[in-house]
Parts: sequence; structure tokens; C-alpha cells
Amino acid sequence: MSATGRPFRYRRWAVPAALVVAALSWLAATSFGGLGASDILAAAVAAAAGALIAAPGRVRRWALGPDRRHAGRAEASQTPEDPSAAREREMPVLLRRLAPTVSAARLVVWERDRDEGRLRPLHSSDDLPPSVPAAGDPLAWALDQGQPLRLDRTPVWSTGPTTAAPVPGGLVLTAEGDDTTPAPDAVANAAAIVASFLTVRDREQRSAALAGRFDRFLAFLKALQGGVEAERFPEELASALAEIGDAEGALVAAWADERGRVLASWGTGGGPAPGTYFGVGDGELAMAARAGAPIRRTPEGRSPVLAHAGERWRRVPEHLTVVPLVDASSRTRGVVALWGGARPEDGAVELVVALAPLLALQLQHSTDLVRFRQVAHEDGLTGLRNRIALDERLADERKRFHRYRRSVSLLVLDLDHFKAVNDTYGHAAGDAVLERVAEIVKATIRDADFAARFGGEELVVVLPETMRHEAGEVAERIRAAVASAVVDWSGKRIPVTASIGVSSCPEVVQDPAELLKSADEALYASKAAGRNRVTVALPDTSRA
Repeated sequence: MSATGRPFRYRRWAVPAALVVAALSWLAATSFGGLGASDILAAAVAAAAGALIAAPGRVRRWALGPDRRHAGRAEASQTPEDPSAAREREMPVLLRRLAPTVSAARLVVWERDRDEGRLRPLHSSDDLPPSVPAAGDPLAWALDQGQPLRLDRTPVWSTGPTTAAPVPGGLVLTAEGDDTTPAPDAVANAAAIVASFLTVRDREQRSAALAGRFDRFLAFLKALQGGVEAERFPEELASALAEIGDAEGALVAAWADERGRVLASWGTGGGPAPGTYFGVGDGELAMAARAGAPIRRTPEGRSPVLAHAGERWRRVPEHLTVVPLVDASSRTRGVVALWGGARPEDGAVELVVALAPLLALQLQHSTDLVRFRQVAHEDGLTGLRNRIALDERLADERKRFHRYRRSVSLLVLDLDHFKAVNDTYGHAAGDAVLERVAEIVKATIRDADFAARFGGEELVVVLPETMRHEAGEVAERIRAAVASAVVDWSGKRIPVTASIGVSSCPEVVQDPAELLKSADEALYASKAAGRNRVTVALPDTSRA
């Protein structure tokens, strides 16, 4: 409420102004350094969300009557409620006030359920009539005509002569007279008022849904302040963007020196896979990155080209939005894309544009940090991560588990009779075996998974968001691939097998810190059982 006691009303400039405040707040925070940029952005974005979801309140006041208006103010002073729920209750009131203006005993709003072939009443000024089969009912014909008309014969559900008029959105309004048939023009005017009412209700429902998505995106921004793991930032950002845009899919890509690389993707509809490179002229991602401006497309049934012409789409999106992440120095550091069956709300896209400097800075920081870690934490022989990187990843997974309670699994792989390989063929041959097994592991796991050389001939694989049975299946695929591989060395064929132990949190252990010990015990069980096998650790029932 304002200081005068009047309700605030949505203005066209409210959202852009709030978003500009968000961008300027970020610039001020990063320039002077005294305040946390995330704190200021959170407040500014909250203001933008508040402006965006303000109820428009454009229903004609006379439709509810003075008593209802006063009652509404009394209710608002007590407990706030979902505006769309209030609109739902007010629809019969509106219809009762409209009925005398068209000389109708009853007004009913109908919809057609094509799947079940029935006509269903949604709202009524009086008792709701029953649903009826569409086949043979004159109302079905009136729906198809799309214009106001008198029904030649009175339907079985009607109490008298009836006139129908279409309501935009695939609905129809019927007016039942006592002795005379309501005039088509009058019923058409009533249908227009009902359509306006429903438009407000639908807008409020969308605004409420958007407000919820804003809240979850704000939670992501707050998580940035607490520190999101560098390796997981692109994936977390893609998920957050899909949430705020109510999208079926999203991706995050880096951009530098006229070349880009997809870092993470979210969704199941297809599109470029993580690790995909693209350059100038390859698709929408490069076009938006070079232009430094958002792109919004309607593919119209054709598969869009985001990164390159060879990408596959399991379901062609109806809408596509691409936004470059431009930093405070006007350099494009990355690009994000959203797609799906519905066009993202303008406010959601404007928010991403306003936050682009922050997201670009964070993306650049995370990619630089990941690149540094890859050099400093890489095993020189296998190309996998080393023990230091493994310890850091396990610590990160522990934090993530305690924050989100998402499952994580771990495999420990040990090459069978590896000492005999070194003794028989030499250490160079042993190195070749390790390199080949590392290649197999990298080719078998996902991009989001993590593989490291634990020491000697032992490898460890971390599988985030993976349940116990799924981890066992991954381990078995690795074991089978290793067993079928033969290493050629100086004209000799060296057979290779591996034993693997598997554990999972929280199904087996209650803390990711216990995964390594639990999986190692399962590995020794595989060794004791004859090697070249997978053992999945069982839950510790003593914890129950």
C-alpha cells in the first residue's frame, strides 16, 4: 500500500526501472568494493520481481458491486491470498451482475474437452448445469461457428431459449432466457467482459508462477555469495535459468577470441552437448555473442541451430531465447540459451540481461579457475585428476550433499595383477596399460562425473546425483570394457582386467566423507572373490 492508503498499480516503466537499478547497484558495488554485490543485487532483483507481479486490477469495478468492493478491502486488511483464487470466486458474482443486462435467467461459461468429447461448464451465475456429450449438442456447433448466435432448439441442459457467444481462448458464454431469447449483440458484449476478466485472472496466475521462479533464482544468487564450486557453476546456472524462464532446456557456453564452447546443458529435449565448440557463423550462440544483444526466435517446426548444424533435437522447441553475457567492460564472456514450448516472460529475459555483468564475471572466474585446476591437479601419465584434485572434489561433494541432500556415488578401480605386468613387460608397458584404462574410464562416464588416479594402479570415479544401483551399472560397463581391451606392447598383447568397489551416499553411508573407505572395502571383496568383478557395498543396517 502507498502512504495514501491506495493500492500500488503496475506501471510499464516499473520493471525496466527496477532492472536498471539492479545493474547500477552491481556496478556500484564492484566499483567501490564496500558492499557485497550479491546483497545489493538480491534487494534490487526483489524490487524488480515485486514490480513485475503487481496485480493490474483492471476488472470493471461495477462488475463486483459496492458491497463486494468493501468486502474485498476488509479481506485484504486481514490475510493476503492468491489473487487468482479470489478471481475464481468472483466470477459467479460477475455473471450474476451481467445476467440482467442481457435479459438472461442464467449465464454459463463452457469449455470443450476434446479428449473426452464433452462440453463442461466452468462458471455459472446460478447452479452449474451437468456436462454433456458434445456430439449432437447445438452448443458444439455454436463453438465451431465462432460468432454470437441464437440456438435454434433449446439444449437439454438449458432452462429456456438460449443464445451463445464465443469467449476468446476457446470458451463460449451461453445466456438462457425465461420467455424470450437473449439478443446476440448483448451476449457478445457480456462475453467480451468475461474475456477481460479471465485475462486478468490468467495474468495473475502467470505472475504468481513467475514470482515463485524469481524466489528460486534469488536463492541461486545467494548461493553465489556462499560460493558455488567452479566446476559446477555452469551447470547450476543452466538449471537456474531454466527455472526462471520456465524453459524445457537451457545451456551455458563460454566465449573468447571469436570461439565458444558449451560448458553445461539442462533438459532432455536435445541440443548441443557439453564440450561442443562453435565459431563465427556456426549458429545462434555465436550470432548473439558477436552482436552483444539477445535473440528471440520461433523455429516454426525447423530444428534450430545453436552451435552447429549437426546438433540433434529430440523435440523441436517452439521458442528459443539466446542472451549474451556481457561484462562491465562490454566484453562478451559467454552466452546462455533457453528453449521450450512457451515463450519466456519478458521480465525473466530482462532480469538475465540486467544480471549479465555479474554472471559474465562469475563465468569467467569459474572457467579460469577450472583451467588452472586442470593444469595443477592433473595426473601427468593418465590425464585424469590427481589425488589433490580428488580430495578437493570429495570436500565439494560433501558440502553439496549437506546443502541439497542429493545422492552421490563413488567407484574404486584396481587393475588385477598389475605388478606382474610391470615385472613381465617392464614399467613402460605398465604405463601404457594405465593410459588405456584411463581412456576407457573417460569414454564411459558422463561429463559431469569425475575420474582421478588415486595412486599406483588405483583409479577413483565420483558420480554426482547417482543412486547405488546406477553406480553399479556404470562400474559393470567399465569392468566389461577393460576386460575386452587388449594392450599391444612391442608386438605382445597384454590382457587387462580390473576389480571395482562401489559405494553410495546416503544409501550405503550417511556422509560423502565415508564413501572412499566404504568403496575400498567393496573393492577388497571383489579381489577376494576372484578379481575381474564389481562389488556394490550394502547399506549398514546397524545404523537403523
